[in-house]
Amino acid sequence: MAEHSFHPKIQVSIAGDEMFFGPGPYRLLKITDQTGSVRDACNEMGLSYSKAWKILNRMELEMGRAMVVRSRGGTTGGHTVLTDFGKKYLDVYEKYNNAVQDFAKKEMERLFTDLLDGKEGGKLD
Repeated sequence: MAEHSFHPKIQVSIAGDEMFFGPGPYRLLKITDQTGSVRDACNEMGLSYSKAWKILNRMELEMGRAMVVRSRGGTTGGHTVLTDFGKKYLDVYEKYNNAVQDFAKKEMERLFTDLLDGKEGGKLD
């Protein structure tokens, strides 16, 4: 049997009444923070503008707090920035996600290494 390399693939999502935050919304906020534009984030992600605002509105509804501050367009166009809470939320989610990924990798190594190490050609990476 061919040698394979295994690793856990975990997607961390957060739910209230329904799922409202995970890798997609994280990326939307991160790019919006970097560019100051939801539209630019949408273009980079291949996401429709209306879908992005549905995601942002759902997030804010579930959180009960503003995540972004919107400035409507005009001659210079609109601008969107993250609130202090939104920035802190991104930071905490990133730390939480990293901790979950590290835990999953360690647990997979602990539980699967004896089973796969040198047997049937499998190994963990």
